[in-house]
Amino acid sequence: MAHSSNSTATSAAVLPPASFDIAFERLRETVSKDDARAFASSKMEDVWAAAKDIERQLERRRSLRGFRRIQPFLTGVEQYSRVIEVACNQTPYLPFIWAPIKLLLQIAQGHIAALEKLIEAYAMIGEAMPRFDKLTEAFKADPQFMQVMGHFYEDLLEFHRRAYKFFRQRVAWTILFESIWKNFNFRFHGILENLRKHRDLIDQEAATIDITESKAWRDRHLEQIRQWRLERAHGLEVKEKERLASQIRETVGWLGASEEQEDIHAKLLRAYESKEAHWLLSESVLLSWIEDGRDCPVVWLNGKPGADFDKVDGKAADDCGMIGKSVACAKVVENIQHNTASTAAFFFCGFHQSSQEKTNGILRNISAQLLCANTSMAPYIIDTFASHGLRPTTKNLQLIVEKLIDSLASVRIVVDGIDETDPNDQKEILGDLLNLKRSSQSSCKMLISTRRQLLISRYLQTKPTIKMEDHSTSVNHMITSFVHAELSDLRRSFGDGIVDQLERQIVEKADGMFLWVKLMMFLLEDIYYVSDIEETLRTLPDGLIAL
Repeated sequence: MAHSSNSTATSAAVLPPASFDIAFERLRETVSKDDARAFASSKMEDVWAAAKDIERQLERRRSLRGFRRIQPFLTGVEQYSRVIEVACNQTPYLPFIWAPIKLLLQIAQGHIAALEKLIEAYAMIGEAMPRFDKLTEAFKADPQFMQVMGHFYEDLLEFHRRAYKFFRQRVAWTILFESIWKNFNFRFHGILENLRKHRDLIDQEAATIDITESKAWRDRHLEQIRQWRLERAHGLEVKEKERLASQIRETVGWLGASEEQEDIHAKLLRAYESKEAHWLLSESVLLSWIEDGRDCPVVWLNGKPGADFDKVDGKAADDCGMIGKSVACAKVVENIQHNTASTAAFFFCGFHQSSQEKTNGILRNISAQLLCANTSMAPYIIDTFASHGLRPTTKNLQLIVEKLIDSLASVRIVVDGIDETDPNDQKEILGDLLNLKRSSQSSCKMLISTRRQLLISRYLQTKPTIKMEDHSTSVNHMITSFVHAELSDLRRSFGDGIVDQLERQIVEKADGMFLWVKLMMFLLEDIYYVSDIEETLRTLPDGLIAL
């Protein structure tokens, strides 16, 4: 019964199963190119040396706190690598078993709470590892046994992958550690259960590998494990998604952000009829603003002052910003979303919103939009604010937006219509927005779109500026396209001749004033006869003052 069934296998090369390559590629795609190169040249001795160096540093700082608990884990990793080294010869798989350990320990050593959690996780993995030193040479050459080793490789590298993403994320995890670690810990315990299951399987395999009669049983058992892994992975994925979705719902509910902003943005985009690119997207100042870098951190898009908007009739007031600066801002947001790697956050102030809704609503909505770009920040908001009964005050929202911005590589914020808020609130809003930019650690830039008013000018006059009237040709072209589309119903009813005449007169008298054009479109809704058009042509007012 000795090793007759395995004598051929011992002499023949045993190739690692596909699970090794899948796990390896998944981890390699997660880590940076620089870290991947460092991993590839790493040796197990480097990990032991780094661990001992960290231990000495902690001892000097009197912060050791059970660091030696990592030793059984490192021993187990070293023994495991010896079991698979023949099969993994001529492959890049081996260094990725141990190299991430060194990097993660070095990153975490400056944060004692994080290091303790990492050591605790490694200690638990060490306890879940089988005694690889008890395995004979015959086991290492058995293809079925290597399948089991592949499962262990998958789980170990999956822990490395998720721990790497945690410690290498942009967000200041040292500040938000306790909140964010909870989500990581949920997945870790799933990996730990897998490792314990495979430890039992390895023990069973080791007990039966020499028994020829047990091959059918082993095949069935391996298939059961494979099926269990698939079901387990799916179950964990579902639970993790449900957990995160619940956290996001709770966070968004606490923020109280309005879904209306998405509707306003979509409505503004529909108002731009031209198939040509918006003129603002070729403006040099805006192009510098879109690009990452220090140029144009805050840009002011402005237009000449119009009539007092608060006196405009209700329906017209809701739509009077439909063309002009608001549409320009909507096109900028769309361009960022579709053509850049930056995250776009935006807010369009509306006439029907109360002053308080505008003031606080800007930060609420920017918070919610940035959260959608980095949902892993939801636990931080819940644990730090919502669960303590705190309200989304301006002060709290500012802290949240700052943390969200710093968790993202590149952010562009677009705010349109601050001039439509109460003059007493404009100073506070502008101060809050500009403070966000100053406190940000990442590439965050801001586009503010308003009419030119004295108070706003005091804050923004030194910023790079784009004036609507400096682009009169482009603006008039946009007005022409808009008016032509708006008059399509009249053209079908009364023909081209008289409607073309009306269109030319509206465009000429607009003088680049989008509000005036929109109000004219509103007045033209009551035309039913040719005589009404003729009357309009005779009485068409010159500018907003005439209205």
